[in-house]
Amino acid sequence: MNDQSSSLRDAIRDLLHGLRSQPHLPPRAAVAESAERIAPGSSGISQRHAGRDYDQIAHEILAFCSEGNALDWRQARDGAWCLWATSPSLSDEQACIAAILSVVRGSGRRKPYRALASSWLTSFDPGRSGIREAATVLRAKALVMGAPWDTLHASYDVFDVDAGPRNVARAAVSERLSPTALLARNGLGAFDARTGYVRSCLGACLESLAGDGEPEPMARLAMVRSLALKSDGKLLFEELGPLVVRALLTPFGKSTPSKSVRDSYLGLLLDLFGDPRLHPGRWTRMRDAEPIVKKWLTEQSLRQFLDLADRAAAAADPDVKHMWPERRKFWEAVYNAELISEAWVVFGPEGARLARRTFGDGASFGRFNRDGRKQVDSGHTVLLLRIGRGVVADWSFNGKCNIWPDAEDGGAPQLYRSVYSSDDVRMPHNVRSEVKSGPFSKSHLGSWQRRVAEKLHRMTGVRVPGYL
Repeated sequence: MNDQSSSLRDAIRDLLHGLRSQPHLPPRAAVAESAERIAPGSSGISQRHAGRDYDQIAHEILAFCSEGNALDWRQARDGAWCLWATSPSLSDEQACIAAILSVVRGSGRRKPYRALASSWLTSFDPGRSGIREAATVLRAKALVMGAPWDTLHASYDVFDVDAGPRNVARAAVSERLSPTALLARNGLGAFDARTGYVRSCLGACLESLAGDGEPEPMARLAMVRSLALKSDGKLLFEELGPLVVRALLTPFGKSTPSKSVRDSYLGLLLDLFGDPRLHPGRWTRMRDAEPIVKKWLTEQSLRQFLDLADRAAAAADPDVKHMWPERRKFWEAVYNAELISEAWVVFGPEGARLARRTFGDGASFGRFNRDGRKQVDSGHTVLLLRIGRGVVADWSFNGKCNIWPDAEDGGAPQLYRSVYSSDDVRMPHNVRSEVKSGPFSKSHLGSWQRRVAEKLHRMTGVRVPGYL
């Protein structure tokens, strides 16, 4: 029994001695460190560490490099985030950017490389200092850094400052994806849609669409919405506004799309930039497109009058007969003769309600107030036209067609006002109506179209086909 106890104690002592003599294990196994260097990250994108003061880190690295010290990989990782987005910006300090890029170039670790790549994509701007130097390092090591950088490099040459955004844009347009979605599919799952690189890719996408990258008009409109707009309908990048307009309008060339397409395009353009007739300052960057939009708006205003004036009058007074086929035929002939340079509609309450319901909240038009000698009924509508140097005010159902040969005449109506009295768009009673010269007013009875066409011919020298 004693021998057995002695043997058991000896065995326990030997066991304990063996355990104490085992080598000390590091808190993190070397295999884990190696795996981190070679295994792809879950999203491919590195992020700044929350709570760190990167401006302070930039100051510290600047001082460290100024003393001629060599950075370790952790400093290079943090310094990558200080190259373009901090104060000071280390990309402006040659010693700092050279030190950071040297560590990334010589290190086999993924973390400093991934931090540099993520910072580069976030702050991307071809004209920024250090962008091209960093791109050279990123491109050289992309294949040995593994996924997703090897795929991005092989598929799109994403770190080529000039070709990369174009390659991504070409693929995105081809597959009808946003650049963000395309990059996410290739491993950049946490990529922010508001980064500098996405901005460049979006610009290239819009240039592709302007070059007829998507010839079907409604598909192109849908792509522009998905590419360039945030969820609230505003531009993702305000500076891309002119490219948005060109992407929408340039493919039409000199052709005119259908009315439904024009209305859809105008809806988006007016939402983004306002009506150029009312807010010309918002279109200063898009002067080449402004005439096209104004032409479409002129036709739309004419159509608003012809489509809604009869409905508004009938809604306000059910006894009013449909009297507009001849009116539509005449004014469309005037428009087709290219006599109408501008158009604006003034609605009474019923017409305004119908216009909002038909054309949406983005539709632009004037409204009547209660002022003026002539009482304005709910269904009254007036069409204002610029023809030659003059102005036409054509009233709906029981009004007259009034013409001022000179828009500078003090009594001539002004287009694009938001509110009008009835006196603003009527000929004064003491004015003599003349076809040859001076103001003209004619009720819609008898051969009124011929008389109006004759007046327009004297003003412009152009005959209205079918009426003169």
